[in-house]
Amino acid sequence: MSSSSINTSPQEDATRRIAPNLVSNCALFLVRMSTAIWFIPFLVHHLGPSAYGLIPLAVTVTSYMTIMTQSVRSAVSRDLLYALVGDGDDSPGAVFNTAFFALLGITIPLALVSLLLVGNLESILSIPEGFELSARHLFAMTCVAFLVSTIASPFGASATAKHRLDLCNWISITAALARIVTVTIAFTILSPSLLIVGVGALIAAAIESIGTIFTWKRLTPFLCVRASEFKPSILRRLLGTGAWTIIGQIGTLLLMSIDLLLVNRIFGPEDGGLFALALQWALLLRLIANVMAGTFTPTITHAYATRASNLVKNTTVQSIKFVGLAIALDRKSTRLNS
Repeated sequence: MSSSSINTSPQEDATRRIAPNLVSNCALFLVRMSTAIWFIPFLVHHLGPSAYGLIPLAVTVTSYMTIMTQSVRSAVSRDLLYALVGDGDDSPGAVFNTAFFALLGITIPLALVSLLLVGNLESILSIPEGFELSARHLFAMTCVAFLVSTIASPFGASATAKHRLDLCNWISITAALARIVTVTIAFTILSPSLLIVGVGALIAAAIESIGTIFTWKRLTPFLCVRASEFKPSILRRLLGTGAWTIIGQIGTLLLMSIDLLLVNRIFGPEDGGLFALALQWALLLRLIANVMAGTFTPTITHAYATRASNLVKNTTVQSIKFVGLAIALDRKSTRLNS
């Protein structure tokens, strides 16, 4: 795709990209829902509730590390889009490279935090007896997967700026399926363990990162990794833009995941594992809202960058209706099933 495609009008771009983005978002949701319905019981059956409870805990603990990266990650897609449409003084290459090298630098202290976490895991969490070593393997693999995804995240800004969420979603689907297939086959051939689950997470992160870099090169071939294009002024702006996002991220993490940590510490690993199972349905409800809202984000951002105020208004209203309808249908379905 040539760089000239960015010159299409906001209205044309919205009409052309919303449908495929929504279809791929729904496909990704179905894969994640299938994971909750089949794959999670599969893990519980082979590992037991106590050991399974460590898997969402590993994801939860590493998600707190996103507080250090959220300010840059949340702003880079928007600033890159502005640069691509010529709204600003910075070049797309400067925006991308500033974000990339900033996040690359952040991974160094995050790696040290990960080492401290894995080394002191038993003093932080309640680990079921006999799973101490495999729990360390799981958390180590999950931390590495998180660091890999963090380094690759600036490459995903091109897809967002070009309204190609469908490409991101198909890559995520491929990575999720690869994780499920890897763990399922390994559990069948080898003895089930948390190490295998961690390896599956690392393989998924590698596939998603490679796919994201490939998409970045395809959509924005004029962008290259150059340390010389790093600009402290852009970094200050990215950090300033994302400062309030960090506050929102902290609140979201406390709302969505602090209860899982508390249950593990207070009631023990077995109750924590059972509680993690119950949480999956609440997470699915949030996922439905994210699927709908995320579909319209690139269109609204592009419309704002090109000063298309009517399109911003119309698309925002449309997205609110879709999110409300999706949540209402899900709540109705839950009541009928109960």
